[in-house]
Amino acid sequence: MKNNPVVKERLWWRIRGFKAMDSRFNGDLSKYVSSFSPKIKISILEIGFGEGKALLELRSLFRDKNMSLYGVNVKPEGDMKKRSDFLRNAKRFGIKVSKSNLPTPFFYDAGEGLHFKSNSIDIIVSQVAFHYIYDKAKLIEEIWRVLRPNGKAFLHIDGSKNFENYPDFLKNNSETPRFIIYNKEGKMIKLSTIIKNLNKKGY
Repeated sequence: MKNNPVVKERLWWRIRGFKAMDSRFNGDLSKYVSSFSPKIKISILEIGFGEGKALLELRSLFRDKNMSLYGVNVKPEGDMKKRSDFLRNAKRFGIKVSKSNLPTPFFYDAGEGLHFKSNSIDIIVSQVAFHYIYDKAKLIEEIWRVLRPNGKAFLHIDGSKNFENYPDFLKNNSETPRFIIYNKEGKMIKLSTIIKNLNKKGY
């Protein structure tokens, strides 16, 4: 008997659903979204939204919430090049969403800055995308700037040690192969050192 090959959906690496996203944060993301009153308008930004599945599922799962949804991809590609592509992809994923309630996409390098006003976003999320950002320190600063007081960022850092063709595939950083930050002198800083310093400051 021959083994049937695993058939993956086209652009499978760009299809990141909300369920997988929420599981990366132990369900804390859905709990936080649920904590908002329907009377309060929530703004949510996904960095590296791929084909938009997570944002569409977010809209569908939390229909009672008053949400403004935004996504940033580095460039228009695959099946996501303009806002109307959300509607086509929703049909593809079997998600019901109205034409007037689609997320808003942006296409630029988030590592060079977020094109949002300071204190304007309640929740910032990212999964399977952060390792593609070259200037991660700059992005973290931008996330801090853009988040509203009491806002939360849910950032998934892929810790895989497979040496694939990613920007952060350096073999000499066994601690954090997908999350590398350099100081002004070009020296690599360990993630554990950054977290330790943040903890000292009360974060």
